[in-house]
Amino acid sequence: MNTGTKGPVWTILAALLLFPVYAAAQPAPTLTTLHFFAGYPTDGADPIGGVVMGADGVLHGTTYYGGPYGQSYDNGWGTVFSLVPPATPGGSWTEIAYNLTAEVGERPNSGVALGPDGVIYGITEFSCTERCQHGGGGGGNVFQITPPASAGAAWVEKAISDNYPVITYSYAPVVIGSGGVIYGTSWEGATLFDGVGDVFAVTPPTSPGGSWTTESIYNFNYTNDGSYPESPVTFGAGGVLYGTTTNGGIGGGGGIVYSLTPPATSGGSWTETILYTFGSTPDSPDNPNNAGVTIGPGGVLYGTTLWGGAGTACSKGCGTVYSLKPPSSSGGAWTETTLYNFTGGGDGNNPNGGVVVGKGGVLYGTTTAGGAGTSCSGGCGTVFSLTPPASHGSWTETVLHSFNSSDGANPSAGVTIGLDGALYGTTPGGGTNGNGTVFRLK
Repeated sequence: MNTGTKGPVWTILAALLLFPVYAAAQPAPTLTTLHFFAGYPTDGADPIGGVVMGADGVLHGTTYYGGPYGQSYDNGWGTVFSLVPPATPGGSWTEIAYNLTAEVGERPNSGVALGPDGVIYGITEFSCTERCQHGGGGGGNVFQITPPASAGAAWVEKAISDNYPVITYSYAPVVIGSGGVIYGTSWEGATLFDGVGDVFAVTPPTSPGGSWTTESIYNFNYTNDGSYPESPVTFGAGGVLYGTTTNGGIGGGGGIVYSLTPPATSGGSWTETILYTFGSTPDSPDNPNNAGVTIGPGGVLYGTTLWGGAGTACSKGCGTVYSLKPPSSSGGAWTETTLYNFTGGGDGNNPNGGVVVGKGGVLYGTTTAGGAGTSCSGGCGTVFSLTPPASHGSWTETVLHSFNSSDGANPSAGVTIGLDGALYGTTPGGGTNGNGTVFRLK
């Protein structure tokens, strides 16, 4: 064997040393504005909630203001909208607006849920009837918008809940459970002006044309558990509901993460378990606000907090992304880990919406402020990703887009992962008319 001769293998190794092979750089994310809202009275305005995508690729959401109903001084009662993708790539998306009437309610503060046969379900913050009867207070309505039975006919809007006093000021989208039962949260709950929130269920009628049944399945009491829920519930295994409250909790007062276990027998009580209390230690996550939790692999819960964390540029902390790992044995404690502390600079701050879990366990979300945009005081907000470590180590935050007013401003809801893998969301401000946008980030 001639060890002094360098064969083809050595030649290849030498070439690799001299000319290292680099992985192809990932292209920068591209943001496309799908719709600029025009506002009252021709279009919606201020989409506070996010969007959901149907199996046909159509996006659905709500606007808090806008539409032809209401008065000019209150900028309209709000809309539910659908955005239909173009027939050919690069074309314009087509908006279809369903303008909310007094019978249905006003001011939808959150997104919608999609039921069977294309039925859209949502909730309004107020109902005109209750506002009139209770001096400007009162609760909202759960409503449905049903597709037309034949081509060219109108969609049918209908309020399906008994709002007062079970539903009083709702700021979170509803979710659809087994048997078509609709679940949601309201800020004051079953006792108008005195309650501190509840979780409610709206059960469909047993026969066509019958009435839906509205009931509180859990009332928060503040001192011993949470209060003022502003986030949606999420379904886990066995029909268990998971959610957060904005305030309350012993030892912290910054809200809680809770679970609600359904009764073993029909008509029984749901059982609440407090999984974590926010604000219990310095620099800990504080106030989840509108962000609920997302369930990842292994039953781990992921969420965000508006305040708290180690970021010092904000008076109450710049917010966090956190995880809650379930106990290894029944009855044990859940383990909270702060995955990222926002600093209040270019990385964004004060995330108001939750996160979604993408491929490889990557989390995606938004911040209401911060980022590189300079046209808004304190920044116009961001879309971010949070990538888990390859082994033990820190999660890595990447700003995918910084808003700059012209393309949107201050997103208050999270994002949705579309059928094409792109991120879809809304901004309540910015855009060509200042009335908000719907965007796609690929």
